[in-house]
Amino acid sequence: MKNFSNKIEEYYDNLAYSYDDYYRDNISLAEDFLIKKSLLNFIEPDSNVLDCGCGTGLAKAMLSKISCNYTGIDLSSKMLEVAKKKHPSGNFIHGDITNMEYLNSGCYDNIISLNGSFSHVINYNDAINEFMRLLKPGGNLFLMVYSRYSIKRVLNGKFLRTIDNYNIRNSSISGGTTSPAFFWSISSLKREFCSFRNVNVKGLNITADVFKKSGDLNSAISILEKEMKLPLFFQNLSHALIIKAKK
Repeated sequence: MKNFSNKIEEYYDNLAYSYDDYYRDNISLAEDFLIKKSLLNFIEPDSNVLDCGCGTGLAKAMLSKISCNYTGIDLSSKMLEVAKKKHPSGNFIHGDITNMEYLNSGCYDNIISLNGSFSHVINYNDAINEFMRLLKPGGNLFLMVYSRYSIKRVLNGKFLRTIDNYNIRNSSISGGTTSPAFFWSISSLKREFCSFRNVNVKGLNITADVFKKSGDLNSAISILEKEMKLPLFFQNLSHALIIKAKK
């Protein structure tokens, strides 16, 4: 697993200084709008938030209007360098979320992981155990992962593989590297997170990521909102899956 971690760190180190530029299109901004809306529905002021795979600090920005106690952790030191420049007052840690022994048990109200960060955890059971250890009783879990059965992967015949190489959206150039990633289904998420309560899985972005150009921002938001209301079978076809649960 060490080799996987090294490849993931190298991949995101190579992208760090230009990473945010790849996500300024209307589809990405529409996703961010809906993710922020979801986060603000359950994260309370003064609560403790642990952002696993925080990258350049997107969640920190999303939560800037509420006075929560935020901690971000990431495997890439260069992504954290960008995050610290954007959010000088933020608490950021360079580390691996499969082993967070330096954090006290049962001290977080919320653990979040946005935009597929958790998919880059190949030995995910160790991370799941850490989430359970770190969350307070009744604490919230909110994770986003890459979907195994996204329309793109189905069309490209990649859906047979659960572990595959990954390139971020809008970029096919990443310093000559790719990042290993685990691709999830709704059933596999429910199975692996069965130790949590109130597990709910939804998809995000079924068609917009395929057709790319979806008009203005409001149109993109409208498309994504309508897709999230489709029956559960269709949610597997999304670019991302969102799991919400409680300890």
